Amino acid sequence: MVECVGYEAGAAGELSENLSILIADDHWVVRSATRALIERDCGAQVFEASTVDEALQIIASEDGLSLILLDLHMPGRAPLELIREIRDAAGDTPIAILSVSEERSDVLRSLELGAVGYIPKTAEPDVILSSIAQVLKGEVALPQRLLQKQGSRGFGGALGADDDFAQIAEACRALTRRQLQVFELLASGATNQDIASELGVSTNTVRVHLQAISSRLPANSRSQLALFASKWVQRAGQ
Repeated sequence: MVECVGYEAGAAGELSENLSILIADDHWVVRSATRALIERDCGAQVFEASTVDEALQIIASEDGLSLILLDLHMPGRAPLELIREIRDAAGDTPIAILSVSEERSDVLRSLELGAVGYIPKTAEPDVILSSIAQVLKGEVALPQRLLQKQGSRGFGGALGADDDFAQIAEACRALTRRQLQVFELLASGATNQDIASELGVSTNTVRVHLQAISSRLPANSRSQLALFASKWVQRAGQ
């Protein structure tokens, strides 16, 4: 069984065997360092692409890729165009953005276009591995500094505390109808597969919705988001 860093730095979490990960980045130093990190701690098979065309060729030729780590800025493509193109080619293979940018607008835009994680290149190695593990397990992977900034704007320490509820409710009102459906099902304890079956969508689509929800709320794990959803449903139903 392959092991990689789990949800917290230094905590081991088991992942499935035969992992294969594509690193698409035009900087060889980033590709080399990320590859060494993954091979050392995850034991995964790693593919490298220095251009968008190389990435598309690998996606087309390698069935069953476990994850695509994609630089947000690749030569010859605008970021929006790049994510859409890779998303369309990758099918259900999860995509995590690996970028120097930690701008909230870049994170939200990436999630809206179908990425299922956002990893800063400036993150410590164990944080990068933890984020990879989260995405592979269907969890949300967002920059901690982004979540901390959200918290500093008023969400506070305790999710769903009375003093915070008005701000949390405002964030929830910004969700789409489908996101609210996913959120309410999450509150009932449903798994991603349960939610997908109930709504008639793929599990990857469910992950995208969960990450879009998480980008608006101070939750950095699925369990945290589920607790928040439960609190929201209880209070909204009163």
